[in-house]
Amino acid sequence: MVKKLTLQIQSSKPRSFTVRQSSPQKLGIPFNPTKQNPPKGIQNLLSQLKNCVSVDHLRRLHCKIFKTQFSKDVFLLTRLAHAYLKFGNLVPAKRILTKIINNPPVFLWNETIKGYSRNGYFTESIDLYYAMIDGGTQPNEFTFTFVLPACAGAKSVSDGRRVHQDIVQMKCESNTFVMTALIDMYGKCGEIGVACQLFDEMPERATASYNTIIAGSVGLLYDEYEVYMLEFNYYASTHSQPTHCLGVLNEFGHLLDGAVRLKINGNYFYCRAKTGGLYALNGDFEKAMSLFNQMQRSGIRADAVTMVTVLQVCASLGALQQGRWVHEQLVRTQMEINVHLGAALINMYARCGSIDESRQVFDRMPQRDLICWTSIISGYGMHGLANVAESLFLHMVGSGIRPDAVTFIGVLSGFSHGGMIDKGWHYFNKMSEYHIKPGLQHYSCMVDMLGRAGRLKDAEELVKTMEVEPDSGIWGGLLNACKIYKNVEIGEKVVEELLRLDPSNAGWYVLMSNIYATAGKWDQVAKMRLMMRERKVAKPPGWSSIEVSGQIHSFLVFDRSHPRSKEIYGILRDLEERMRLEGYVAETSCVFGKLDEESKEDMLCGHSERLAIAFGILSTEEGEVLRVMKNLRVCLDCHTAIKFISKIVRREIIVRDANRFHHFREGVCSCGDYW
Repeated sequence: MVKKLTLQIQSSKPRSFTVRQSSPQKLGIPFNPTKQNPPKGIQNLLSQLKNCVSVDHLRRLHCKIFKTQFSKDVFLLTRLAHAYLKFGNLVPAKRILTKIINNPPVFLWNETIKGYSRNGYFTESIDLYYAMIDGGTQPNEFTFTFVLPACAGAKSVSDGRRVHQDIVQMKCESNTFVMTALIDMYGKCGEIGVACQLFDEMPERATASYNTIIAGSVGLLYDEYEVYMLEFNYYASTHSQPTHCLGVLNEFGHLLDGAVRLKINGNYFYCRAKTGGLYALNGDFEKAMSLFNQMQRSGIRADAVTMVTVLQVCASLGALQQGRWVHEQLVRTQMEINVHLGAALINMYARCGSIDESRQVFDRMPQRDLICWTSIISGYGMHGLANVAESLFLHMVGSGIRPDAVTFIGVLSGFSHGGMIDKGWHYFNKMSEYHIKPGLQHYSCMVDMLGRAGRLKDAEELVKTMEVEPDSGIWGGLLNACKIYKNVEIGEKVVEELLRLDPSNAGWYVLMSNIYATAGKWDQVAKMRLMMRERKVAKPPGWSSIEVSGQIHSFLVFDRSHPRSKEIYGILRDLEERMRLEGYVAETSCVFGKLDEESKEDMLCGHSERLAIAFGILSTEEGEVLRVMKNLRVCLDCHTAIKFISKIVRREIIVRDANRFHHFREGVCSCGDYW
């Protein structure tokens, strides 16, 4: 460990761990009933525990155990607590751990710490870790891989550093799994430099390590390192110590796909890594792709988790050509396209603007689970093809698959983009048939749907009567509707809520400023801008990107940093002349400021999406589809201009903005000018 890192983790006094060398139970290893010959009564109770089918059944068995002579048997109580944990019933398990068993085995501490972490009780999980150490139980490698995700979930880098200190003291730095979880924690807590340093210092990097450093940048669901310890069956003597684990698993039937089987001292141990990480979580997608290439050069074979991660990176970048290359790699290496990879491919193609290729992947899948159906439904929704999304939803339900909350978000977003309010309300109310309570994203779809349709009062009333507390996303959708319909009165009430919830977001100040500008209230515009300066809130720049020959080219407004800028602006001037001949008139109302019309028109010409489109025309074959990704909502004038450009150059132009996809063909947009 280098000095810089050592200094960063010494945030508290080092703890002293005492290794107990007495019995397997004190080492945290329950006795092996097959070798220690436990009484038949215990064997019978263990068998009943194993066959419990419900929490009620388990509670009845719990009462039965406490009426027997074995009510204080450590192994039996450990298995009882573990049974509660498997049902997600945390409180009884914790009570058995902390109140009933004297000197509980490390296995039970680990499982309880993991149980609280996996159920979102991150602080409680961390507290259990400290209680374990304060009680004199020594943590092991598994302990660290369970508590570090809790530190990451709580975004508590201070607790993470204390655990890191314990890892160093326990000399677990050579354990790849522990270091992978540690990198994951630092990355998710925003300590990018420390995470990168740890990764660079790892003497051996497994596939999971690369997955962690790559995947976190895209915010995947692989955000927790899990080791599934299904049952202890390991016997340790005072003369032999297990090398990497204290237990061996033998309930093979419950293992998930992709589990790893290790043989240690003649016994078997199973584990599986589900990891998240760093670069994509922090928006550095190009670095994530670079690491993937480095991983391949290092000869480390990518697994399904790696490929899902890389596909998500491609989806975030809008890198269709790179995504196709990854798909080709899957085919070439004959990697099985399971439901997780299939869903990632469907999502990648949809988010990169190729909904047809997304559908091809879906149609070719031999098995489709809820995630695959939801991915394709959401894909059609974001492309504004609400009728197709609804048809797929009905087909899915007809095939016996029950929708979940995410599926309904995909359907509702499609109706929102299409202005289909009656259908939207129908499906919003339909959620109750599946015992799904509307969440923030469902309400966001409905508020957006009503707002776009001009029903601002209805949208405002819905926000006031929501069953959950509205967040900035809900209020922001309503404020955007106020801008579209120039409603200052409701806008002022909405922005007050927004600045209370999210005062550092420049977008709210800008939106309200634009609402004032359309109403000619320039004194209020000046007031909003002054407020931004006083609060030191800066507006993030708008950008657009386009992929050409596998490379992503990005542009800002009036960007002249590109090597071919002179040619790009030449293309734009030529297009502007041809557009005017076709009848184009600039929508100068998009420019908010006291400027003459000519100056406003000049400001519109340099918008980032136009620069990206001009570069695409310049750099691709005639007739090739242009796909542009944009971080903000496309403005009215650019929307009009792109319709003209698509007709003039006879190309399909697909634009992904902050809200949805727009498909421009022959002077017409798929959104029907409703966005």
